[in-house]
Amino acid sequence: QIISSWLSPLKYFGKQQRLMSECVEPCGQWFLNSEEFLYWVEVQNFRLQCWGDAGSGKTMISSIVVNHLQQYVDTSSCPVMVIYLDHTQGTQQEPVYLLGSLLDQLIGGSMERHQAVLTEPYARSRKGQSKPYLCRRCRQDQEESCSDKTCVRNMLYAELRRYTRSFLVVDALDECSEEVKQ
Repeated sequence: QIISSWLSPLKYFGKQQRLMSECVEPCGQWFLNSEEFLYWVEVQNFRLQCWGDAGSGKTMISSIVVNHLQQYVDTSSCPVMVIYLDHTQGTQQEPVYLLGSLLDQLIGGSMERHQAVLTEPYARSRKGQSKPYLCRRCRQDQEESCSDKTCVRNMLYAELRRYTRSFLVVDALDECSEEVKQ
């Protein structure tokens, strides 16, 4: 729990639960049945982007997609991660915390299994006194990860390599800085 809090203050599980509690079946079924969505679920390395006016329901659709994936894919072999961006969380939505949130979602409740990977970076932070580390190379280069085992991006990539596939749902990409979009 302590390391989870250190990785990121951004916790999206509560928002996901709240959104799903507001959803009434068959809310969003039209989207889940669309050819584009079905193609996205079946084909690896495909990006599905959805646009719409403010208030048109994109966040609810994102929530429905996450819920659907969590129910219908084996999340132990194909993790489902989500980021709900929000312009009111500007200072917390910096790359290091977004990457930390994704890593936290991947690790989930099995911190013991990942203790070896997280011990050195956590110790380097003076046991949570400073935020997770994102090296300069990883802040500037979107193509390659570094070899620094204490860099949060490198730790995330190392965890993702354990899976043949993963899903990432990002809501409200228009509500973040250019640095985050990159």
